[in-house]
Amino acid sequence: MASSFTTAGAETMSECIDKKYQALQNRHGIAVAVVDYDKTQFLFYGQAHKDQIFEIGSLTKTFTATLLAEEVIHRKIKLTDPIPAEYQKPGNQITYKHLTTHTSGIVSGNFPGYMGSNPESPYEGLSVSLFKELYRSTPLASPVGTKWNYSNIGTGVLGLVLSENNETNYSEMVKNRIFKVLGMTESYFEVPDSKLPNFPEGNVNGESWSHWDLFNTGINPAGGIRSTISDMAIFARANLVPFRTSLGSPIELAQEPLYGITDSMWIGMNWLIEPKKNLIWHNGSTMGFESILAISTKYSIAVVALTDTGIFTADSGGNVSQDNTLQDVVFGCMN
Repeated sequence: MASSFTTAGAETMSECIDKKYQALQNRHGIAVAVVDYDKTQFLFYGQAHKDQIFEIGSLTKTFTATLLAEEVIHRKIKLTDPIPAEYQKPGNQITYKHLTTHTSGIVSGNFPGYMGSNPESPYEGLSVSLFKELYRSTPLASPVGTKWNYSNIGTGVLGLVLSENNETNYSEMVKNRIFKVLGMTESYFEVPDSKLPNFPEGNVNGESWSHWDLFNTGINPAGGIRSTISDMAIFARANLVPFRTSLGSPIELAQEPLYGITDSMWIGMNWLIEPKKNLIWHNGSTMGFESILAISTKYSIAVVALTDTGIFTADSGGNVSQDNTLQDVVFGCMN
């Protein structure tokens, strides 16, 4: 990590974020953590509070990346190793590197034609067995290694392979190897009944939206974690100063660039890397929740922002797009 850790830098970042987020009136609640070497500053807007549990969506992929990196560090696998034959496609050889850099050619979004039982939760009902069945019958969208194609299904495959290699399930790997190690006591795949009062439903354009339950689906490794801002601040610090944790070597390895998406954007093990902007980051969203974790190697600061609101707009042609103000504020203050 670059330069020195300064409280002044964290305070300036907090002031910038506070000024910009105060202007956002269309979010039900926003929780932010600004993290430096040893201090955390929390900011809350709307009805958000420190004990609130959020769906973090695709930020889960960075936990999957840590597990993968740990397997590599302990020499259980190599990134260039082919994944098990059960998950290969005829005429192609998919490696762990392909899965974690989204260059496997596996389709993005959901399986073509799959319709879940709940229209508000598109992956509901996609059990691990059904996931594997649909994966076997779905052709690649592109030849392996030829292009970057962001894929929830690809990360689902990665999580399944890692768990099967270790004869356990994905959620137990994360709980034992990351949550417990870092002291993340308020992070869950299944939120216990006693914590449900702190886990309100999300909001879409001001309307309540039911939770995405990914725990028993093959998509769990791509987006199934629920967490508080306090716990995500712990995870952010571990990724900002990895040498201070026992997960330091895997975290550092996961953040190394592996594939150039564009001239200015790289991807490591699921982490997106912008060298010219000194940024390492990932975002996430489910219907009703958004998240962003960004690390500035220039200022040696990490910022996590979580919200229980998704904003979507449609243009004159009916094309729907998601409002990215949550992450834009973070990037704007980091640049």
